[in-house]
Amino acid sequence: MDETWIEAASGLVAVVAVLATPASIAWVMLAGWLLVLLAAIDHFHGLLPDLLNGTLLLAGLLALLFDPMAPSAMDGLAGGLLGAAGFAALALGYQAVRGRSGLGGGDIKLMGALGIWVGLTGLAWVVLVAAASALVASLIAARGRFEPSHAIRFGPWLGGAGFAVLVLARY
Repeated sequence: MDETWIEAASGLVAVVAVLATPASIAWVMLAGWLLVLLAAIDHFHGLLPDLLNGTLLLAGLLALLFDPMAPSAMDGLAGGLLGAAGFAALALGYQAVRGRSGLGGGDIKLMGALGIWVGLTGLAWVVLVAAASALVASLIAARGRFEPSHAIRFGPWLGGAGFAVLVLARY
């Protein structure tokens, strides 16, 4: 796959931040560029590095303090906790039912970091948009045939959905 989508996505992050979130430009660009980087690494290598997830989480905590458009501190912290805990429970449940891993630890950490950025109220939208987008894209790629053993790298979908919800919450 051509890597130009990374450059296009990075440019789009800047344009969206400037046009849609003037009070939070720097914060939205920082989050967006970290999410593009995480999405690209997961897409090409199948992993979401702890260092980048941790940076996104730390930046989200700082945004709770200094971004005037961020969710309240309580909402952001609750979103981060529920995001990580909910995905951890989902991963454990899938492992128990299917006998194999279905959700990586990086996805759990990414969801926790995104929860801080979007707050508790935005969390469900991130999951809904990411899951629906991944499902539609997978069905299109497979020409409508569902293959249960096909792994979907979920980080890019979480990142895209997380950025969209983050921007819309600050718009």
